Amino acid sequence: KIKAVIAKVKKPVDTAVGKVTGWIADKVKLIVAKIKGGVDKAKSLFSKNKEMEEWEKKNPEKAAEVDRGLAEIDELEKTKAVGDRLAQKDAESIAKTVQRKHSVFKKMEAVGEEDRLIYKYTVNPSAMKATRFRLRRRTQSDSYELYKQIAKALKVTVQWPENPPLRTEEDRSTLRTLLYNAILSKYKGNLKALDNDVLSSGVIPSELNKMRGNIFELWVRENVPGVSQEKRRPTFEVPAGDEIRTRFADGFRAEGRTLIEAKTIQEARRPSSSEIEQMVDYKSIIEKQIPWIHFDENGTKTELTFERIHYLFNNERVANAWAGAIRENVREDYVIFVGSDKWKAE
Repeated sequence: KIKAVIAKVKKPVDTAVGKVTGWIADKVKLIVAKIKGGVDKAKSLFSKNKEMEEWEKKNPEKAAEVDRGLAEIDELEKTKAVGDRLAQKDAESIAKTVQRKHSVFKKMEAVGEEDRLIYKYTVNPSAMKATRFRLRRRTQSDSYELYKQIAKALKVTVQWPENPPLRTEEDRSTLRTLLYNAILSKYKGNLKALDNDVLSSGVIPSELNKMRGNIFELWVRENVPGVSQEKRRPTFEVPAGDEIRTRFADGFRAEGRTLIEAKTIQEARRPSSSEIEQMVDYKSIIEKQIPWIHFDENGTKTELTFERIHYLFNNERVANAWAGAIRENVREDYVIFVGSDKWKAE
């Protein structure tokens, strides 16, 4: 297994090693080999974006308060951790404590990315702090209880099976689907209520943010005219310098060669650097006519290209926060905002 990990990151490591010598090269190899997923993941976990760095230079006193808050996270974690694991609820409690004590933080949340625990915070620009602790995941039975709590809070009726199996991720997925269907049924055609009660509310814990995205994507498929019911997501291999990035769109319109990108965001914030990078890739997909290549059940190959992309949002506040970046980085004449209960294109 170690050999496989080393092989996966060997190429970027070799490039780095060419710039250093002796024992330093050995240290670089060792550190990179231990990071699951390689150098790119290390960057995403530990680096600050340029916007944050500029903000710190212009606001040294506030930056110092940020540092004090982040240092306090480290101290509070020591009181909650069990071995090298920290429970999600404990991390969320720490985030609330630090935000409450240090007014510089406009928002702070603890989220799990794979098995890593990360604190995402907003002061003016957004940034994040990686923790040395691993995330202690919910058990299958914990997840089932949580799904039932969400259903109860939303007052939706779910036909839960009696004594459902709780052994595999597939079992958990089956229960989530039952919850999704009940939510979609209650909020059919009513995005404003769905956003207020589910997508922008705290009824779903931050560690399960992916559920919000899944619910909105399903809602779009069922309620937006013209969106294909094809379950496969359009997939593209986008050249970006020396690498190839794989991009998955959330759907497409059955007619009109239009991609769909559904965004579910709780706060009215501007897009992050990675989200802008996604926009740039979508522009390449459209302008360079990069095809979506897929095969049907009979093995017949199909190539589809697209002429535009529609960004769909859970509310207008978020859409307005993103509008300038979309016009600048994608294509000015193809932006769709999802309003509170209607569609409007600008």
